[in-house]
Amino acid sequence: PQKERKAKRVRKALETGHERKLGVVYKTVGERQLEFDLYYPATGTSQPSPVIIYTHGGGWAAGSRFGAAGGGFAPLFKELLKAGFSIVSVDYRLYSKGGTTRMRDCVIDSKDALRYVVKQSEALAIDLENIFTFGDSAGGQIAQMLLLTSSESLPGDPELAKVTYAVKAGLSWYGPCDFEKEDLFNHNDR
Repeated sequence: PQKERKAKRVRKALETGHERKLGVVYKTVGERQLEFDLYYPATGTSQPSPVIIYTHGGGWAAGSRFGAAGGGFAPLFKELLKAGFSIVSVDYRLYSKGGTTRMRDCVIDSKDALRYVVKQSEALAIDLENIFTFGDSAGGQIAQMLLLTSSESLPGDPELAKVTYAVKAGLSWYGPCDFEKEDLFNHNDR
């Protein structure tokens, strides 16, 4: 029944009335292609625009880039688009207990999405001087990692590992940041 419910979910992109690039593959892990959706402001690709890299919440184990289309953030994203920002909504691998994906992989995938955006900035019409991060909950923690770690740290895809970037600012919407309490994250599967 759970698989049937998942299969019936409609995956919707944010309706903006402006140019969008949906399902952009930024890397492949094993057999899985990881994607992001890129939403442009009214100016489209006529000039480079500042970009917000959005990482969704879900406890590192749930959620998707489609969260940008629904829920409480859609009005915010539409206002940011009106203000001239592009938004990249990132999918990353999700943690699964007993699986091979860890919280660290969620961060690595998101850093690779950012690296890809930087590498393709000219084709994507992105202003490299104005890169920002935003995420909620677990995505807030990932946004912090994108902002506070060097672009060289946590390399993932070898073709993206040498891409450098500088994030200007970030917003973590109730993202965990006190990792001194290990019991919050370690549940006998250290």
